[in-house]
Amino acid sequence: MRSARAPRADLSPAVAIKVAGARLWATTRWPYFSTGLFALVVVEVAGLGTITADDRWRLYVDPDVLEEWSTEEVGTALVHHLGHLLRDHAGRSRSRSVGGWQNAEWILACDLEIDDDLVADRGSFPEPPRLPADFGWEDGQLAETYFERLLGAKEDPGRPQPGNKKSAGEKTEEKTEDPAPARKRSTSGPDDRTDPDSPEEPPAPGRADDRAEQPPGAQPPGDHGHPETDEVLPGCGSCADGVERPWELGDTGDADQDGLQPMEAEMVRAEVGHEIIQHTKTHGRDSVPAAYLRWAEPKKPTVDWRSLLARQIRKGLCQVTGRVDYSYGRRSRRASAVPGVILPGTTRPVPEVAVVVDTSASMSPTDLAHAVGEVDGVIKRLGLGSRRLPVLACDTQVSAITRVRHGKEVVLSGGGGTEMTEGIEAALRLTPKPKVVIVLTDGYTDWPRRAPKGVAVAVGLIGRNAQDTVPKWAGKVWIGRKP
Repeated sequence: MRSARAPRADLSPAVAIKVAGARLWATTRWPYFSTGLFALVVVEVAGLGTITADDRWRLYVDPDVLEEWSTEEVGTALVHHLGHLLRDHAGRSRSRSVGGWQNAEWILACDLEIDDDLVADRGSFPEPPRLPADFGWEDGQLAETYFERLLGAKEDPGRPQPGNKKSAGEKTEEKTEDPAPARKRSTSGPDDRTDPDSPEEPPAPGRADDRAEQPPGAQPPGDHGHPETDEVLPGCGSCADGVERPWELGDTGDADQDGLQPMEAEMVRAEVGHEIIQHTKTHGRDSVPAAYLRWAEPKKPTVDWRSLLARQIRKGLCQVTGRVDYSYGRRSRRASAVPGVILPGTTRPVPEVAVVVDTSASMSPTDLAHAVGEVDGVIKRLGLGSRRLPVLACDTQVSAITRVRHGKEVVLSGGGGTEMTEGIEAALRLTPKPKVVIVLTDGYTDWPRRAPKGVAVAVGLIGRNAQDTVPKWAGKVWIGRKP
């Protein structure tokens, strides 16, 4: 990558025409992405050497790259980066506290989550895409699943290594130090590692060569290097990991260049999800990649949580939804029949509820979609109103806690082993303390030895292969199949 010059707020005619053509091609190929594609704010950066995006929905383009790549290749790059933004890879990276040398694995894992869909939909790549099959893994998994496998591959040299691509008739290299295939320019962002066969170039922003100008102990902006080797890792920009790069604008004070605010980004995501659903109604479900369809269409809830809580775990609650109580905070409608006397009205108390979602590797994307659907069911059927429901993502530990009003806000990170005891204990530490903890899992987990005091636990067993390991002190319901 050449040394990038300052971004241009205005676009040169050649850049504007090429981007417009790429958008038109992409919206023709993927019409349900049109709102997202036209929400991208294009910024011209000469010398960048690639196309990247930040988490404010700004797309950074090098005019030389646009001239070299075909319209179809630029359009595919736009959809690739849009995939990072729609799936909120930056937010998921922050919730997982990814940093340092792990950034390369996280970015690669996000590319694996995206590129298999683009290949299936005949995207046009300037270079070979990053695919799960290159590692012998199945398509359609979450980035968190691939991330855990990539970290495991680094710890175990006998497992597939990033960069060890294997195709029919080829032998896999025994070892590689490069966490991603060497590339000149790609949709996945600049590769700042030194290539001994390439001519010497000016140092890129944030490289170790620039450290002499930094205060002692300071880290250049956007430098995601390994703390021991100072190796600067590649990336698609902060749209993938939430870490600002040197060429990104930050807050400019210019509404036309500041990109999207978080609420605006959520509105775009919601509109794209709606467009995906509408597209499938007229063109069939096979017209949209399965992963995007799952993203846009959470499973409908199948459990009447109100009935379950009232019927199965009433003994663990002082007040539980479904129970009728009297309160002077609400006047009785019959008060007019007894003049001068204040009669209490009836009320149905809503308990404090927390949901623990199993995000271990054994939970398939379909299982997780069912879990998100049940989160919506809890919110709607318990009548939480404006209250936000705390949802904890847990494998062997809690990796994200989000308070949501609907299922699409849930952050599902994880992909390792399973230990729902950790999730339950973390839920009990919330403020206010929940009266009910709902655990959505496939059952491949250990449980606390004793029932939590003063708290009712209900378990939703998800998936056809779910195992009934639920202890006797917990309520239980099957989701997705009959017991």
